[in-house]
Amino acid sequence: MKAIRIFAYAVLSLFAIAARPTEIPKRLAGEFSVRRDRPRLYLNAADLGKVRARIASTHRDEWRSVLRARESQDLTQRMVAGAFSYQVERDRTQARQAIGAALELAGKDLDRVDDDLRLAYQIWPESVVYDWCHDQFTREERQLLLTRVRAQLEIAGGKILETQPPHAGHLVNYLADAHIPAGIAFHEDDPSIFERALKVTRTQIAAKNLFYEYGASSQGNSYGVTHVNGDYRILMMLLKATGVDLFTRFPFYRDLGYYWIYTRRPDGQLLRNGDDWLDDMKQNNRVVEGAGNPDVNLWTHPWLVQFLLYGAARYGDPYLMGAYKSLRDIDRAWTAIEDIIWRDASAPVKGPESLPTVRYLAGTVGTLLFRTGWGMDDVVGMFKVMPLFATNHDHLDRLSVQIYCRGALAIDSGLYEGSHSLYDSDHWLNYLQRTIAHNSLLIRDPGEKLVYRGKPVNIDGGQFYPSQGANADTLEAIADPQWSLARVIAAEADPSRNYAYVAGDATRGYGAKAESVRRTFVFLQGNKEGAAASFVIADQVTSRLPEFEKVWLIHSIEEPEVEGSTIRIGRTRGRNSGGQFISQTLMPEQAVLTKVGGPGQEFLVNGVNYATEKGGDAEGGAWRVEVTARDGGKTVRFLHALQVSPRVPRTTPVPARRIEGPNVEGAEFPDWSVVLLTGGDQGNRVQFLSRPPGKRRYLVFGFPARRIIEVSIAGGKPLGVHTTNSGALFFEAEQPAEAMVSLSTTLRHD
Repeated sequence: MKAIRIFAYAVLSLFAIAARPTEIPKRLAGEFSVRRDRPRLYLNAADLGKVRARIASTHRDEWRSVLRARESQDLTQRMVAGAFSYQVERDRTQARQAIGAALELAGKDLDRVDDDLRLAYQIWPESVVYDWCHDQFTREERQLLLTRVRAQLEIAGGKILETQPPHAGHLVNYLADAHIPAGIAFHEDDPSIFERALKVTRTQIAAKNLFYEYGASSQGNSYGVTHVNGDYRILMMLLKATGVDLFTRFPFYRDLGYYWIYTRRPDGQLLRNGDDWLDDMKQNNRVVEGAGNPDVNLWTHPWLVQFLLYGAARYGDPYLMGAYKSLRDIDRAWTAIEDIIWRDASAPVKGPESLPTVRYLAGTVGTLLFRTGWGMDDVVGMFKVMPLFATNHDHLDRLSVQIYCRGALAIDSGLYEGSHSLYDSDHWLNYLQRTIAHNSLLIRDPGEKLVYRGKPVNIDGGQFYPSQGANADTLEAIADPQWSLARVIAAEADPSRNYAYVAGDATRGYGAKAESVRRTFVFLQGNKEGAAASFVIADQVTSRLPEFEKVWLIHSIEEPEVEGSTIRIGRTRGRNSGGQFISQTLMPEQAVLTKVGGPGQEFLVNGVNYATEKGGDAEGGAWRVEVTARDGGKTVRFLHALQVSPRVPRTTPVPARRIEGPNVEGAEFPDWSVVLLTGGDQGNRVQFLSRPPGKRRYLVFGFPARRIIEVSIAGGKPLGVHTTNSGALFFEAEQPAEAMVSLSTTLRHD
């Protein structure tokens, strides 16, 4: 036998996070005095020389877009283009046109509008016109616009800005984004607008930084765009209007944009997360052709484009700039204007290809973003622990996974904004938001009761709403342990990008019916038999009573094939399709695999189908497979080996094998062996039989951290291998046809 070759590596991201209560965040401190000179909203007088130089050289196309927008039929386009033109050219005619458009927009259907979000994104361009064209307003026009903006602010959270139901609570507050620009623009006329908005902003930003610090929003991919953009805009507005640089104070805002880089699928869409409006929705009407690939339409949105530009400009980040340039639409006047103000044409631009393919988001986010690369045949997905629960658009989806490869394979199911699935609808309450709609775990207690904001909802066996669906409405409330539904036990990613894993515990999220709910998720990049990626998912579920059924879930769009203990899911329809997903249930030995779905049962919960539908490329799914134990008892261990390929292989993939031994369980792929120690802290010898011959990579989880482990294969001379800070052991070996692998701890520490 050839000597074991220890794989030389350093840890890219390594975290071992113990359960702890969420700390009360610090309010946004500091003095924010609005400058008296104008312009001060998004733009200062000192910027104008640079702006004029750019439109004469590097930003001619963007300037032409502004000129075209001055004749637009769209009021917002016309007013911001005219106001910007006035600042650049001092053309009073353009200022007058912008003022007229702002007054018209501010008075348009005001008595029939009650949409807070619509008005929030109407107030800021009106405020821009007031600031940029201030010296061209008559006294009467100033008073009229202020009166109308005040009326809009009343609808956009004005009466209840601090506690906006049903979005109450600082973790999900967003309407200060309307009050801040109005407060800056009208500061001399009514300073109370800014003072009140700043008071809310001090706590809103502090609360959201609980997630932003770790690189994501609590509100998912779509509403995450809404929230992150709103908070980014607040930072930018305060910078220009007060000189306070919160970008420097909060350097982690740079990383927020990377979340939308890593969750971008090869087909141009994004991974689903939260209440998504990513497919056949009116908001998704500005897609652009993917660079060099006619088969890809990149999902985009002006809000996503905006905060990518801010991040790229403020932090000099070439990857954010690359993402921004691939998504921007300079035919939109405001995008063109901000491009002129913020984008340095000489700044470096990079595509994502040189980024690591695995990104772990720690802390309250606790999410692994993984991919095998950046091409059409690559695998993309996420594993979500996310300890802190934020309600609103956050789902009860702890310990869930989703996987894409030439089509959405293991999906987040259900539809948001479908025919019968709007916010608070039956579909939303009983299916979409719930654990049963995700690739996670259930414990079915038939006597369970679940209430959401006073309304009984169907029981699904999943996680529960803290505070019966109400929000944590103060900073102090966020620290209450009830909002911590899960915790990350350990997480690690290797810089060679061969593997990553996360171990999570969501026991708290299941309430009294659960004694323990744990999942270890392992991502392996590629194998020599052709799978683009392999996965091991190991679960231990212990219920309070043995008769409570424990369920392992996997969801799909197309009907899965179930044969024995094997599940096959494919994407045979749609653009960029062809992917295949194979799951093998290695444990429990007496597993029962049940296929649920099809017409009339797409969104089935406890005997009730919460039907909804949406057209286009909607990915609500229609099928799931439930894996249960025939004779489970209180504790059931699930062990699944998954292999994913961009197309159906010409030959049947080599099945994974179960690894067995005292205090050991695991899965063996053609060139990977993944082993989990199940007997607690191992101080003695552990053995398991490895069958496939040749060069192999081994991953073993559960040893003490920073310990030297003696490794021997087939009785060969032991060699010492160091465990990582999370207790993972990695080594590579050339082994004979079948070999006993022995591992034992030593008294020496690394």
